[in-house]
Amino acid sequence: MRLKIIILILFFSLTILSEENYFTKLLNEKDYFRAIGEFKRIYFEKGYEKNCKYYLKISSLYALSGYDTFSFKYLDLLTEVDLSESCFVYDGVVRSYLNFKRGDFNSAIFEIEDFKTDGVDTLMLLLDFLKKNVYKESVKILDFLDDSIKNDLKGYQKVKLKSPEFSFALSSFLPGLGEFYSGYPSFALRDFLLTTFSNILFLYSFFKDPKGYKLEKFELSLDYFKNRDYFLTLFIYSSLVSRFQNGSKSNAYTLALKRNEEIRKKYLTKLYNLVEKKYQDILVDFVLSY
Repeated sequence: MRLKIIILILFFSLTILSEENYFTKLLNEKDYFRAIGEFKRIYFEKGYEKNCKYYLKISSLYALSGYDTFSFKYLDLLTEVDLSESCFVYDGVVRSYLNFKRGDFNSAIFEIEDFKTDGVDTLMLLLDFLKKNVYKESVKILDFLDDSIKNDLKGYQKVKLKSPEFSFALSSFLPGLGEFYSGYPSFALRDFLLTTFSNILFLYSFFKDPKGYKLEKFELSLDYFKNRDYFLTLFIYSSLVSRFQNGSKSNAYTLALKRNEEIRKKYLTKLYNLVEKKYQDILVDFVLSY
């Protein structure tokens, strides 16, 4: 009888150990979504209470798997339980990570700036460094970064970002000029030709014979201006000229932002990935903790 009990205990112990190893394997493979179901099942089978760590760990897994809406949902459930000191820290880390993924670096920094625990302080340093580089603030390159990241940052510091406002102003002066400044000559040529053609139509509709298609000789007289086809002229201006001119200005502004994003992706992707990996390491370690 005792032997059977011992065998059963060993069996259940091995089963639980196997389940926990499988859960760890899912995390190591970054299969975070499947890890959520496995985590809930293990938690339920062990009969743990749903405390702040339970909600935070599930929120962390949802954030890691890209389901940010569900992550926020579980963060909201923290109001129903008491928060320990460690829960305060990881609540801030999860919220910081969610803001980081949205590109809101200021909010991401705000969520963790008061925490000086191991790992979080390094994350804070990297996050602040990334933010300053994104916005082209003067900052010294961190010594502990990989050489490939340092080389990318040196290249990034030599490149000037485009000003969306200046690009907009250029296209306001001459359609297509802002797009050319932003580094998109094909868009510049397209908008210039469309706007030029619509302006030619606009002028033609004003100066042509109202009863035909030939151009009339310009006269500075009341009768001349009375006989203009103002309906057609205004129609062409509102439907073509105004549309293409405004479109060129809007394109110039958008393309300047796009060019800046391309520059940042080229030079800052490795640094961005390093910061994200730091977030992932902190959250995975927290999920695996007891």
